[in-house]
Amino acid sequence: MAASSAKLRRRQVLASGLGALSLLAAPNVVRAQARVVRMASVWGRGFPIVGPSAQRLAERLTAITDGALRVELFAAGELGSPGEAHARAGAGEAEMYHGVEYFWAAKNPAFYLFSGVPFGLTGLELLGWLNGPGAQHWDAIQAPFNIKPFSAGMLAGGVGVWSNKQLETVEDFNGLKIRSSGLARTVLKSLGADARPVSFARLPSALSLGALDATEWFGPWADPKADITEATKYLYGPPILRPALAISVGLNLPFWFSLTEPQRLAFRSVFAAESHRVLLSTHQENARMLTQMQTNGQEQKLRAFSSTLLTDLGRQSGQVLREAMDGSDEAETNLNDYLNFRAQSYREVLNGSSGFMKSRELPFSFAR
Repeated sequence: MAASSAKLRRRQVLASGLGALSLLAAPNVVRAQARVVRMASVWGRGFPIVGPSAQRLAERLTAITDGALRVELFAAGELGSPGEAHARAGAGEAEMYHGVEYFWAAKNPAFYLFSGVPFGLTGLELLGWLNGPGAQHWDAIQAPFNIKPFSAGMLAGGVGVWSNKQLETVEDFNGLKIRSSGLARTVLKSLGADARPVSFARLPSALSLGALDATEWFGPWADPKADITEATKYLYGPPILRPALAISVGLNLPFWFSLTEPQRLAFRSVFAAESHRVLLSTHQENARMLTQMQTNGQEQKLRAFSSTLLTDLGRQSGQVLREAMDGSDEAETNLNDYLNFRAQSYREVLNGSSGFMKSRELPFSFAR
């Protein structure tokens, strides 16, 4: 009888031990069963700021959902070509994309307004448009493609054009071999420029060997890995061709609606935080790089576009933008609301930050 009782106790202890082991192993089971979310990016992993930003988004979305979702990043070329990212997300072949909206402008020209246009909005203004009056328009133009869009980064320009030729008037763009993309490329081509897309990796050699005369680029922050300052004679500003570039994410609509409300709130918070982080990073890096140029004796490369060039280029940019929207009532409605927002924002900037910055140019020493 005693032996039977001892055997029973041993079985109970063994069972409880196995139960404890199964509980310890449970987190691994949960992680193994996490829902995989594929994010197709248009950027290479090594692309300055936005490559790491895409990876950071994947990691933070995974962490903030306590591992219920596991976001896996597919960089450019790892899940089809970059131009296919939008269609893949819409078809559910990826749950989301990470890119820039002008990539899809052939589907609807209004997409230009949600990425950034020449003489358009600054980074801070564009964030206000995308998350304010423009949000409803953005949802509407993406809905037919089965996409829910969000801003997830904002690149701020610091310089407009890197060039080996002087650019004094718009006539100087005629025949200029220049790397460009988006609506800026269309504007430059309308001025007679040989505007073409050129990969990030090929830029320095193309400029050094004369295959390109100039490049319209993101800002000095992107230069360290491209070495385009060393390959060019002049850096022209302000960054009127690309005052800002919005980085976007688009989520497959059925996937978005399948998320719980807390998960949707978590996604929104991560996207908003990353938008501001990237904007601040580009401002800080632009300032650091321009200061470094001064320290290295390269300040003489910095040139300001003439008022004549800016006036003519601004007029041409507006005409190209309007023509791009012609023929689509939806696109024209988007454009008119965008222009109203731009006008209202300008009045605030003129009376606020712009006036304040002018006061800092006055000849007085501040806390020195």
